[in-house]
Amino acid sequence: MKNLLTASVLILSLVIIEGCAGIRSKSYVHPNADFLSIKRVAVMPFLNLTDSPHAEQKVRDIFVTELLSLGYFDVLEFGEMEKVLSEMKIDKPDNIDASMIKKLGKSLGVQAIIFGVVEEYNKSVSTGAGSFPEVAINLRMVDTNTDIVIWMSSNSEGGGSTVSFLGIGETPYISELTRKVIRQMVRSLVIQIPAEK
Repeated sequence: MKNLLTASVLILSLVIIEGCAGIRSKSYVHPNADFLSIKRVAVMPFLNLTDSPHAEQKVRDIFVTELLSLGYFDVLEFGEMEKVLSEMKIDKPDNIDASMIKKLGKSLGVQAIIFGVVEEYNKSVSTGAGSFPEVAINLRMVDTNTDIVIWMSSNSEGGGSTVSFLGIGETPYISELTRKVIRQMVRSLVIQIPAEK
């Protein structure tokens, strides 16, 4: 029995590999942000700065799902938003300047607009500890009444997520890692919302 316990401890010591990169996140909230006044938001098409096709769509879909699951905001339907963007001849989210924010807010019937940028979306990054997915995302929420950024979050993880005994703690798929990163970002927003929301 003692030999079996010793062998188990040795196996665990050899198999458990702690990630060297881990999570890197930062968040900002405007001191005068009034989240209680925000009932409906529009999530713009995300920008994709990676070499991975459709990464922006995948990340945006996960973000919207996580946001809706909390029940704090209604999210404008994508088709309705794209119709208004087309009418205003806006082909890219980065073409939207401060002067357009209020106009968009009125046209879309939203109190805030969320912009996103996918900076990294790699299914496999090789490190000394093995191969891991890597994700880096930036999000910001702009109040359509004031044109002010009221929330911003930057989060990245990868290149060494934990690989544990029997898979415990492991994040082998990029979709799972993306959802994990998004949840952490959304959490930094939710903690700012008063209980009355």
